[in-house]
Amino acid sequence: MAKKRSTEVKVGITVVLAVVVFIALLFSVGDLDCFRGGYTLTVIFDSAAGLVPDAKVLYAGVRAGNVESVEWYRPENSDELKVKVVIWLEDQVVVREDSVVAIRIKGLMAEKYVDISPGSPDSPAVQPGRVIYGQTTVGMEELFESAGSIVVKIGDALAEISQMFDEEAVASFKSTLAHIDSMVAELDALIRLSAPEVSATLRNVRMITGDVAGFTGSLDRIGSKVEDVVDYVGPRIESTMEHVVSITAEVDNVVSHLNDIVAAIASGEGTAGKLIYDDRTYEELNQSLEKAKELLDAIIENPREYLNLSVF
Repeated sequence: MAKKRSTEVKVGITVVLAVVVFIALLFSVGDLDCFRGGYTLTVIFDSAAGLVPDAKVLYAGVRAGNVESVEWYRPENSDELKVKVVIWLEDQVVVREDSVVAIRIKGLMAEKYVDISPGSPDSPAVQPGRVIYGQTTVGMEELFESAGSIVVKIGDALAEISQMFDEEAVASFKSTLAHIDSMVAELDALIRLSAPEVSATLRNVRMITGDVAGFTGSLDRIGSKVEDVVDYVGPRIESTMEHVVSITAEVDNVVSHLNDIVAAIASGEGTAGKLIYDDRTYEELNQSLEKAKELLDAIIENPREYLNLSVF
């Protein structure tokens, strides 16, 4: 009896331990959400791209929930068939109106999951139970098909290239390489023979370059001296020009006065004008001069008559 009771106790303990291990295993893989809160959202996709229930839901790259169901969905008044995906999210996850919900592919095993971007803080939050629309992504099968077509095209191109390089083409290519090698050898020999002349030419070029550099230095020194002379003579030339301008102005003034005098004489104004252009004035002046000459001659002939001098 005691032995039977001991066996029952062992069996009970084993069952309890198995249940505990099973529950712990469920919690460790994160698939047991019945003891947690959270909320659900319904996302409409054009294609599920191989997404299955219990797939992961990532929010900003962090596990935030699971896919509860994936089923067909036909909108009202439309014949187009879409996919309705119900996802469960933790309470702290906030999906906003401008958040992007998309089906992504992860790893080499092409594991599908739902990825949600946080969105902008100013955008309103999506209320639990709402229906939102997700983005359609390219499936792994389509990627493989595209890669396969690219590989086929690359294979065809390589085949065409291999056909181009047949035995005749290879022989021609080798002949061309041999000809190029011969030309290189001849060019090398020519360079070796011309090396002394090339060296002499280079020395002459260096000498000419040195002479040009010296001539350039001389020109620089001459230019510097010319600048010094210009700096010394420039102010004096400017002062001389100022004097010339002043003298020119005075000459212009004198010429203007002379023009006025000539104009007055030409018009017969003044003594000189009357003397030149008035015959009567000329005759009177001539008579006065003759009388003065006669008087002077008379004084010279008989000074006592005109000069009364007394000596004390």
